[in-house]
Amino acid sequence: MEDRLIKFPERNSQIIDFIGLERRRKITPTDIDGFIDYNGNAFIYFDAKVEGVPVSYGQRKAYENIVNSHIKGGNKACAFIFRHNTPHEESVIAKDGIVDEYYWKGKWASGNGNTVFQAIELIEAIWENEGVKL
Repeated sequence: MEDRLIKFPERNSQIIDFIGLERRRKITPTDIDGFIDYNGNAFIYFDAKVEGVPVSYGQRKAYENIVNSHIKGGNKACAFIFRHNTPHEESVIAKDGIVDEYYWKGKWASGNGNTVFQAIELIEAIWENEGVKL
């Protein structure tokens, strides 16, 4: 069994409530389930969703904006959504989730059935071939 990276798993069930943080134009905070920073050169963002649960417009737009912002700054970035059917009392093992869709080069596209682990390895390989120092 692999060592877990979550230091305090009992806190995992504690909800962070954004009540009272609604901003201009009714903007509310969103969460990011996963983020990889390759020393400021490239960035991967990802979010877990239970199968059948849609990604909200606001969360989708937030991923688009953050990825586009990195690209405008001269870095590589992408975001993807992965799906799972894990019962709520069990931990979601992100590496095994199936990528449902990804935001890459300015558009959302359907996933190709890869796991999160496989998708990250593919993205890293593409960026390394383009000369990005990861």
